[in-house]
Amino acid sequence: MIVPNFSRLETIARSRGIAFKDRDELTQNPGILDYMQQQVDELTALLPPHERIRQIALIPREFNAELGELSATQKIKRRVVEEHFRTLIEDIYLRPVPLTRAV
Repeated sequence: MIVPNFSRLETIARSRGIAFKDRDELTQNPGILDYMQQQVDELTALLPPHERIRQIALIPREFNAELGELSATQKIKRRVVEEHFRTLIEDIYLRPVPLTRAV
């Protein structure tokens, strides 16, 4: 799961002619997901195959301390995040995994 830099992601979407009305639509757009997966693939290209990230999901908002997702010192509370994004996490595991991906 990735929390993107939304201002940069919105700029990329506009430069690629991808229309979106909100962050939910932006983070679910196949073109944006492909772009982000390509970025992850390039950054992890030197890792052994079993350590590479095969699938990603974009979260449409930043983690929030008011929702209990961040501690007072801004550390992510994994259990809370897992609970809040359970459906998204399950969806990642239900998707077919690409066998190979060109980098």
